[in-house]
Amino acid sequence: RSVVKLSEERTTTVPIMVYSQSGVLNTEYLDIITTFAVGNIDTLIVDDIEVTNYNESTRTFVAMVENSINEHEVQVLADNNYVTLELADSVGIGSVTSLVTFAPGEEVKTLTLYVTGETDLTQTYTIVLAQKSSNVELAQVKVNDVTLQEEPGHVFAKNIDKGAKKVKIEVIAEYPYATIKVGDTEVKTGSSGTVWLDIEVNQDEITIPVVVTSADGITLRTYNIILTRKEI
Repeated sequence: RSVVKLSEERTTTVPIMVYSQSGVLNTEYLDIITTFAVGNIDTLIVDDIEVTNYNESTRTFVAMVENSINEHEVQVLADNNYVTLELADSVGIGSVTSLVTFAPGEEVKTLTLYVTGETDLTQTYTIVLAQKSSNVELAQVKVNDVTLQEEPGHVFAKNIDKGAKKVKIEVIAEYPYATIKVGDTEVKTGSSGTVWLDIEVNQDEITIPVVVTSADGITLRTYNIILTRKEI
């Protein structure tokens, strides 16, 4: 019995030496061929820029793309040259390239990537192309789980208990890839922002700024949540 270290190449050749009863040495060779049951994504490139925003738990890539470009090139490279990749209408072995366009008014496009190994086992990945929108609107603002209506001047108002020391604020941007900052707390892009804030007990009126920065990084808007302590 012996242990064979597999080559980094697909095929590992192992010599097998056999001695006959007369002492003659015969050498035969055994080729061990590695089968790639599955494949992983090594690199994703969109419009010549490598995408590094990847969620491993959901196998999702997010690429921010320029809205001035009509056709976007999406190139996927697997970690081996033996798996089949399918993306949109394109199919490739080891890699695949597809050209993607947005429909009028469409800001986010979701693509499904299928990676099939040599044993027909398939893994799926999600590729999200999000345009660098200038949208800084808020879809929803909640304070202590109560939805507030926007007032003139980008203001949201709410009465709170006289002795309240903390307040729960949830903010959802209309465009999911805008960046939200509630007070001094920045919320991760692509999600709603729920934060608990400490508030001064001796202040009857408290203003909490909510700053939304557009995905294109150009437009910035400040909303104000005004909390007023109600009399007991």
